[in-house]
Amino acid sequence: MAVGVRWVWQLPQHLLALALWSWLKARGKLVSVQEDPSPPGNIICRIKDSYSGVSLGRYIFMGDRCTDETLCHERGHSFQSLATGPLYLLLIGLPSAVGNNLWDRLMHQSWSHARRVQWYYRRYPEAGSDRLGNLPRGRSGLGGEQ
Repeated sequence: MAVGVRWVWQLPQHLLALALWSWLKARGKLVSVQEDPSPPGNIICRIKDSYSGVSLGRYIFMGDRCTDETLCHERGHSFQSLATGPLYLLLIGLPSAVGNNLWDRLMHQSWSHARRVQWYYRRYPEAGSDRLGNLPRGRSGLGGEQ
């Protein structure tokens, strides 16, 4: 997909990405920005002192402390974004942020880290992202980020 068409198809994600980019840059949190040579051809924005990652259209924001596993997972979300276009935030972003992240933090505080990671990556849409990002964790439920 041509970059211009992709930008319009994923417009809601790209607008949110630009807002996040501006906010991070204004606070001195943006460490580096580089083009990803792997499909689907994202822009990777590294965030200072963070372990988190988020994919918004063509842009992947991830902490400078994230692993290659995180990058593969976020690439998977980018493929989901390409497939769902303007519905991505509703179909993927919201379930991921609220249904998985928030729910896990509120309801699984007594669980071990390993159990929480396993639960998280077996949920929709994280398992799909792992599959699209070619991570075996999505198929076996094993592994996880520290």
